[in-house]
Amino acid sequence: MNDRDEKLQHLAEKGIVDSTSQDSIAYHHVFKVIREEPTYVLPPNFSEKVILRIRQIQESRSMKKDLLWLSIGLSSFVVAAIVSIAITDFKFNSGVFTFFNKYGGLVLFGIAFAIILQWIDRKMVQVKNNKNEYSY
Repeated sequence: MNDRDEKLQHLAEKGIVDSTSQDSIAYHHVFKVIREEPTYVLPPNFSEKVILRIRQIQESRSMKKDLLWLSIGLSSFVVAAIVSIAITDFKFNSGVFTFFNKYGGLVLFGIAFAIILQWIDRKMVQVKNNKNEYSY
């Protein structure tokens, strides 16, 4: 800052305005505005709303990431199945599924159990971890 600016600043701080100088008038207006207290007050739950918004964004990103990995996994499975069928001259035969005749209930239980564990992880374990992440 040069000497002229410092002089204008000191004059503006004292309330002296040189009406012939545009810079002096500008400095005076700036210091007048700076002296005034702001009239805007944040709502009492502002920080909670910001944290909630951040959590929603993170959950959305997490869901998108999960869907991306799911689609990559499914498409990889389909490609691998097609390549395997093409290479091995696969002939469809229902003999492979005789396992389900004897142990169909066990397979259904395994699938249901895996789904329930995933649901518990989403609803309880990850929510608990997110709460600890934002505690102060």
